[in-house]
Amino acid sequence: MWGEFPGARVTSLEGTIGDSEGGPVSIDDALAACSDLWAQHALDASIESGVRSDPVDRTFSYPVPDPLTVCVMSDGMAAVIPGASDVCGRLGLAERAK
Repeated sequence: MWGEFPGARVTSLEGTIGDSEGGPVSIDDALAACSDLWAQHALDASIESGVRSDPVDRTFSYPVPDPLTVCVMSDGMAAVIPGASDVCGRLGLAERAK
């Protein structure tokens, strides 16, 4: 958990060849990365932390909350939150620049 928001940090393995060591998924990819985690049932809104600790079942695609909205945390990291576009403001987060 980071800040006051439960959830998972997502890092990218892209760019791990050569001098790069990967790192946080860019805000442009945050929505797709989060959608994939919901579909794999790695994220679960019924769990307090929001993240499942048991093995992920990749043989089945689980429902992805609709809509998901990209907000920006105070440290500049993307936060993908289930809810409409007003969810960022209700949580005290900035909206992603369009």
